[in-house]
Parts: sequence; structure tokens; C-alpha cells
Amino acid sequence: MLKGQADVVAASLSAAVPKSSLRRPAGVHVGRQTKRAKGNGAVLNPAMKAAVGGAVVSAPASDTERLVSGLKYSLVDDWGMPVEMVSQRFITEPLFLQLANLVRMCYVSVDHPGIVGSFACAQLYEIGLERSTNVLSQGGAAAAANAVKTDRMRGIIKNNAKEYIVMMGWLHGVIFEVFRPPHEASYAEVQYFSFDESNHCPLLLAAINSDSDDLGWATDRTVRRPTAARINKLHSLVQSKGKQGGGGAHTTAAGILDSSPFKELFAMGLKIVEAKYGFVEQ
Repeated sequence: MLKGQADVVAASLSAAVPKSSLRRPAGVHVGRQTKRAKGNGAVLNPAMKAAVGGAVVSAPASDTERLVSGLKYSLVDDWGMPVEMVSQRFITEPLFLQLANLVRMCYVSVDHPGIVGSFACAQLYEIGLERSTNVLSQGGAAAAANAVKTDRMRGIIKNNAKEYIVMMGWLHGVIFEVFRPPHEASYAEVQYFSFDESNHCPLLLAAINSDSDDLGWATDRTVRRPTAARINKLHSLVQSKGKQGGGGAHTTAAGILDSSPFKELFAMGLKIVEAKYGFVEQ
């Protein structure tokens, strides 16, 4: 359902991921505490422990030598983009078909691009990038930051994932039952999802017209005609309505990801992505 590479621009990730989920998942452990060498009080950095998704290189040290550790984390080291990132745009088709595709993309599966999968990959990438930078600053072995990849990762969150999740928050407010909790629906199961033309579609059109009326938009605006409108028109509507209402958590990507059912989908997505790429802990 996607085509072409999207143009992406560097942007901060912190506003896109809820603070409650910005944890350091267990995995490759790098101790932050230091211990004193016997006798002269020299500071030693503890060794890094190997775990899922990372190979660790350590150099032996005496009590008076600094322990040099290394970190290898594929999500940061590899120059290619994770396939789970939504790095492509939708093909041209009617709005409700594009919306149905977005619903399917809220469920995470490895080796398939998705909205929630993009946020999960981006969070793990930022954690790994920070840890690699710290290892390098301490004289250890780790991959240097790839500025191009970092810009693309952050740009995808800004230009694609954040826009899509905000629209999913709007959709949940209109027809909440289209989103099933991750313990009730798998990625494979939701790939057959589509809107009920006799039930869902009239509700969607009524919500679009109501929001357009609230904004004083003309009756001939493209977004009011779902067969002609595309996903970008709905995003403009949702964004404008959010600004008119003074914003709030329910109008931001971070707020939506921190609310049900999206926080549960994100938590499950994070586990799935971690199982593929591994994870690091400070």
C-alpha cells in the first residue's frame, strides 16, 4: 500500500514518545556505578555484559588500569533503515481505504513497516545511540553516530509516524471498536480489516462534516468527499480542530501513545522489536 521514499527532516523524538514509556529496557547491561581500585583509589569502569542483540568486547585491566569496554548494537551500527519504519508514502486511493490501512499498520510485526513499530524502533535507536556515544567518550569501542541515518529516523517520526498516530487518535474517538487490544488481535489477523460501508463509513463522514462545520470550512472542501479526499486532507482537518480546541494530550502523538489502546500496542510493539534487534540498558 506504499510507494516511494518520503522526504524526511531531522526532528526531536522526545515529543513523539510518551515519557512513561521512555525506560531503559533490560538487555545489554552497562553499569553506571564505578568501583575503586584497591590501594590507590583509581576509578574503574565496570565491564559490559553481553545479552540479546549485542556483541561486547572487553579488554582486561589491572587494578590501576582503566577497563575499556565495547558495544555493538545492530540497530545503531547498521547503516540501513529498519524495515519496521514507515519510510514510504501511501498510494493514491480514497480516504477510507487509506484509513483502513493505517489501522492495520498500528499492529507490529517484524519485517513489516508500521506506525507503532516506527516509534518502537526509534526509541530503541535513540537509547542505543546515546549508549554508543557514552562508550566512545569513555574510550571504548562502538560505532560512531551516522548523521544521515539519525536524521532519517527522526524525520520519519516527524513527517510520517506522528501525523499518522494523531489521525488514529481521532479515529479512535469516532469508532473506538476498530482498534482491538494486542492480546485480542495479531498483526496477521488485522491485515483483513476494512470499514463496514453501512455502519463505519457514515459515522466517519458525519465526524468529518461536523469537524469541518466547527471550523467554518466550506461545504465543498475536498475532505468532505471521501472518494476524492486523501489522508493529508484529514490530517489538516484533525490538526486544525486540535488547535482550535487549545490542543491537549489527546491531540499530540505523545498523548495518544500514552492512552489506551495505543499504549498497549506500543508496549507490545516494543517487545517485538526488542526481540529482533536487542536492547541496551544504562
